[in-house]
Amino acid sequence: AKPARLRGCSSILLHFQDVCRGHLLFDCGEGTCGQLIRLYGIERATKIVSELSGVWISHHHLDHHGGLIRLIEMRRDSQLRSRLVIWGPKKVGDSLFEYFGDLGENEYDFYHCSQVHQGRNDLDKVKYMRSVPVHHCYDSFAVAVQIKVKNNGSEKEAWIIYSGDTRPCRRMIQSFSSLINLRKSDYCILVHEATYDDSMQELAIRNKHSTIGEALQVAKDIGADFALLTHFSQRYPRCVDDTKDAEVELPYILASDFLSFPIHNPTGALKHWQALAKLCVNTGPV
Repeated sequence: AKPARLRGCSSILLHFQDVCRGHLLFDCGEGTCGQLIRLYGIERATKIVSELSGVWISHHHLDHHGGLIRLIEMRRDSQLRSRLVIWGPKKVGDSLFEYFGDLGENEYDFYHCSQVHQGRNDLDKVKYMRSVPVHHCYDSFAVAVQIKVKNNGSEKEAWIIYSGDTRPCRRMIQSFSSLINLRKSDYCILVHEATYDDSMQELAIRNKHSTIGEALQVAKDIGADFALLTHFSQRYPRCVDDTKDAEVELPYILASDFLSFPIHNPTGALKHWQALAKLCVNTGPV
């Protein structure tokens, strides 16, 4: 989705507090570095960017990788940066090579989205990854990442599934539901796009996106414990009014810029979001 006054492009940081490298970024839309600086301040943001070990780009649309070159350049400011692995579609790899040329070999290793087994060992907290093609533009992929999470001194495991942009995808549901049943974890969080409310399903089909109700149904079918919905159309400048959408028992949040919560307790953010949503639901022009 295009950036607006109250919402930036797609980018989700998986930040591990207890490691000096290994953080993972899902997509890197235009303005990602600026948003990190606004959230953390310049010093901490630079440190986090230098400690990144992996960036996942779900597809070649610019709102999902327009900030990638700036992120790579920002890492040059740190002499302690870890090696960066980038997974993405072929067009993104070609554009990076066109910009950096052979100098890119000193900055990053690039692999196609289908090659998630490559470079995974550089991510300290990642145990397993799987990608699957989804129904959006050519060369679009979703990814499932099994990670280790510390909570009160004990270590747990969690699945983080990121859909990228897609229609509800049967192949993704079948692949990831069987995966999380095969490789058991303590819980599973699905991050799924929900570009439209449920009244706009025809437009969602035409543009190969999902509605809120469809995204929640995907989460239920996969077997997720929690859903984080993202990538809202700019026709909702503040917050999507989901009160008329299908009711589900699965806990979920409609994401907003700078939303942060501990992976081991995503439901703890529900109360804060519910209070915020009452204030921010779209009621007219910004």
